[in-house]
Amino acid sequence: MGANHVAARVAFNHGADVATAVVFRSAVTALVVGMLIVLQGVPLQLTAKHRRALPAIGVLIAIQSLCLYSAVARLPVALALLAFNTYPLWTALWARVVYAHRPERRVLMAMPVMLVGLALALDVFGAASGLGAAGQWSRIGAGVAFALGAAATFGLALVFTQHEAGDLDGRVRTAATMG
Repeated sequence: MGANHVAARVAFNHGADVATAVVFRSAVTALVVGMLIVLQGVPLQLTAKHRRALPAIGVLIAIQSLCLYSAVARLPVALALLAFNTYPLWTALWARVVYAHRPERRVLMAMPVMLVGLALALDVFGAASGLGAAGQWSRIGAGVAFALGAAATFGLALVFTQHEAGDLDGRVRTAATMG
């Protein structure tokens, strides 16, 4: 996964735009997984629930991908991925909001630690950069917003996948989502 985002950074440095990178990555993934499904004889029995959920999950993953690649285009890869890796917090939030699931105690206890660590890594007050808070946020704000948007969208996609398509073979879910 990390190599994928580093490759995206290299592609951006050589003129590829975000949408092109996302479409190419998704199309190749869908094609490869689709070929595996055919070669392995995986049954394609979709229920009405699956047919409703999979396009929605696919749209969420497309938005997540566009946001994450936009973050990688604006931030160092490590910072973009660090901000994106708040997705477990978003997943817990979406599970609570959409399905009324209470987050586990350990998730609630980890949240502040994760957020403090993220704040330190991003230098939110601009102390390490010497830019001050306003200067630091003018430099990283858009990238951080895209990374957090990707995390929020991915968290929602995970919740929908678990509840609406969790009983479907993962290869079929992946091919449909990437397609």
